[in-house]
Amino acid sequence: NDEEHHEAFGEQTNISRRIRYDINLIKNNDPNFKWFNMDDNDVEYFSDLAWELLGRYIAENNHLEDLGFDCGLTDEKMTLLFKHLTRSASLKTLDISRNNFGLDGIQSMIPFLKNAPNLTKLKTYNNHNINAECFSLLVNSLHDGPTEDLRFAGCSIEDVSALGNYSLPHLKILNLECNNIRIIPSLDKYTNLEELLLDGNSIGMQGCRSISNLLQNNNSRLRCLSLPSNDIGDEEAEILANSLKHNTTLKKLYLVGNKFKEKGLMAFLMLLNDISSIGNTYNSNHTLT
Repeated sequence: NDEEHHEAFGEQTNISRRIRYDINLIKNNDPNFKWFNMDDNDVEYFSDLAWELLGRYIAENNHLEDLGFDCGLTDEKMTLLFKHLTRSASLKTLDISRNNFGLDGIQSMIPFLKNAPNLTKLKTYNNHNINAECFSLLVNSLHDGPTEDLRFAGCSIEDVSALGNYSLPHLKILNLECNNIRIIPSLDKYTNLEELLLDGNSIGMQGCRSISNLLQNNNSRLRCLSLPSNDIGDEEAEILANSLKHNTTLKKLYLVGNKFKEKGLMAFLMLLNDISSIGNTYNSNHTLT
């Protein structure tokens, strides 16, 4: 009601005019208002009631498409926000980067994630409280959903086995940079994947084998593979190079900062331009840059 709204978002709260104006547009279901982002300038002025009402307004809105919270959200604030934010008919993108919530915050999101049929992009950068258990819970809640773009860079996810246990059939972009990931399951079912970004992890032999199997899959659409600083040695480099011999889809491969030396480098040189015979030169991989 108007009294609650005034208590939570009135001028006396010291919440900035822009945020108060935007929240009114969300509350009134303005068809021209598509994007809302909140940084940490106003978070200290948000009461428990304000978080709950904002969640309710978003759930009841039919036009908001992009939602961002870059404001140090804790488990407690996430629980309040998602108390009534249990669905969305219109949201396509949710960016909850640079926050401080962990497993409890993730759990509070589950009803929303399971009832957001148009949510295709989920982004969570730089939150060291997001670990393998959090990732598993999220992937479980997104199972068989519309997710196309999943970004969890700069978190604390060492194991992404959940990708093997569940399925994200529409996934096109997966960014897991800087997580110290050591366990990667089979990726064979992710043939729609177009970009796989794993910079700054420790995928080692097992991870390289999983990726090489995907690269050898004739149905794979992977265009960009980024693996800098991943403890990739000569043997792993040879596995990756060999998997690309007949691949005509991958266009970009990044490997800077790994451990392989001349033997691994030679495997990629032979891949790109095998001069051992005219036939081998002709059959070299001419699509990879």
